[in-house]
Amino acid sequence: MVNLSLIEESLHSDSESIEEIKVTSVTDYLQKVQELIGEGMGGRVVYRGEPKVYPTRCLPNLFRNKYQYTHPSFEKNVIDKVRSEGLDNKKEYLLTAIEAQHGGFPSRLLDVTYNSLIALHFAVTPFYKEPNDKYDDEDGLVVLIKVENMYFPSSDQLEDFYYKELLNPDSMFNNYPIFSNHFKMLDFYSKNERIRAQQGGFILFCGKEYRPLPKYLTKSLIISKSDKSKIRNELFYLFNISNAYVYPEANNIVEPFIDATDIYSQSKKIDIKNELGEIFDRVKKQFDSYIMELISLVDIVKCDKEILELIKEMEGYLKSYYLDIAMSKNYFQSFTEEENTGFIKFEEKLDNYVLKKSSIIDYILCDKKINFSSLAQIRGEL
Repeated sequence: MVNLSLIEESLHSDSESIEEIKVTSVTDYLQKVQELIGEGMGGRVVYRGEPKVYPTRCLPNLFRNKYQYTHPSFEKNVIDKVRSEGLDNKKEYLLTAIEAQHGGFPSRLLDVTYNSLIALHFAVTPFYKEPNDKYDDEDGLVVLIKVENMYFPSSDQLEDFYYKELLNPDSMFNNYPIFSNHFKMLDFYSKNERIRAQQGGFILFCGKEYRPLPKYLTKSLIISKSDKSKIRNELFYLFNISNAYVYPEANNIVEPFIDATDIYSQSKKIDIKNELGEIFDRVKKQFDSYIMELISLVDIVKCDKEILELIKEMEGYLKSYYLDIAMSKNYFQSFTEEENTGFIKFEEKLDNYVLKKSSIIDYILCDKKINFSSLAQIRGEL
């Protein structure tokens, strides 16, 4: 019998090779950030800095340490414990989760910042309890993430979604693997001084398994390990950015938070239909970006090897979604007919999209001895 979970894990691994754009100074970094934003990252961008190039980037600590498997209600238990110990008195579970996450508690939230220099600081400096030079023998990483829409974490709708769906181990959003591809970007303004100083927002990941952010939303910069110490000094002497700045609770440093953004998604109801619609929109955007890349390769590449590699990646991307669909159907009996009908319509919509794009790809490859897989092959039916 085929082990679907092992296949799924390999298909969803964060195997994207990070483009070797090396940064050697603050000036060099800012220039490269501007260049990347000019290459299709226009609009609102957030940043994520990591002190080393981890095997899986942008990974919330809940998934990093697989805490979600220790107990079905692990996340809710953590928040209840935080409250019972008097560490937070907010009535909203999501707001407590945000405060707790910044205190080091496990969470499905991922910290990001609106300030590219703050992200650079995190790429060259470890957590403040560790020596500044702990990872100076390894390259750092800054990921630029394009913001398509934004949610207020204090909204009743999002709180309801977080509490009733994401904290509920029996919900569709936790049991259908397709929803592990889903996430929401959260803006935040808080009395928490650390969040203000870091000019931070969050990405809220759904599902039980981590899925990497879509490639079309991200660009990456490698921070040269040999220049980390120099960059730390430049950040401090030119911009007064150091651990004392980004962790202000020990230093009483308060900075105003970012201006409000105009790309909020609060008007849209959070339900199965709309959430599957968001997932489908991201599938289209990612696959359309693949097609544009394919057109460029066909025009400039004489060797078919690169084209074959891209076709393989494109087919693998679609197969991963159909595998999630197949695994999600195992849970149909646990949910309502209306919920399952919405899921079936999503599958039909994806089928139609793949058929349409397959004909376009075949046309692009008409002069090549390369074929794109049929819908039946992509669905795993052949």
